[in-house]
Amino acid sequence: MAMKMAEYEITLYTYPKQGGISRVSFKLSLCDKALVMISLALYQPDIPGNVGSAIRLGAGLGIPLHIIEPCGFPWDERKIRTAALDYRDHVNLTRHESWSAFQTKTKAHRVILMTTKTTLPYWDFAFQPGDILMAGRESAGVPPAVHQSAPYKITIPMAGSLRSLNVINACAMVVGEALRQTRIPSHTLTES
Repeated sequence: MAMKMAEYEITLYTYPKQGGISRVSFKLSLCDKALVMISLALYQPDIPGNVGSAIRLGAGLGIPLHIIEPCGFPWDERKIRTAALDYRDHVNLTRHESWSAFQTKTKAHRVILMTTKTTLPYWDFAFQPGDILMAGRESAGVPPAVHQSAPYKITIPMAGSLRSLNVINACAMVVGEALRQTRIPSHTLTES
């Protein structure tokens, strides 16, 4: 069965130096929409409840979610739905069988690794439409090879000697900043 391509209309407002407001509208197909949206990826998550929270975050903000497997728990759609409440049907969720499968599928996007092993604060990073923000495992982050392959790394500076936040709290903070910078909120993408 052929997939119906949805079209979305985006309206952007600019404020020229001469004053006034300039309005630009254009239409995108479903696949183009994915190129302008911020996405979230979880690398081999350990905790089903965090996957459920990520689903709720993705649904609530209208952003796609990538799960890079294998997970640290058996994937059980019923348990995931329980953790995600009724949000599961409202998120564009893609499961990737491995890191290499994820890289192949997302090669048109910049992958930004959220990590404690860098010094660049997330608020000093220039996000772009289409960026994928990736969080590592709750227990161990990402392996050294994945860390080294990520050209972009950002962190949330912590007070004192504290190590990190809950992974989904961290994701929510960074996704919020990325959406603020790119100023293409998903709710402005309306089906036409």
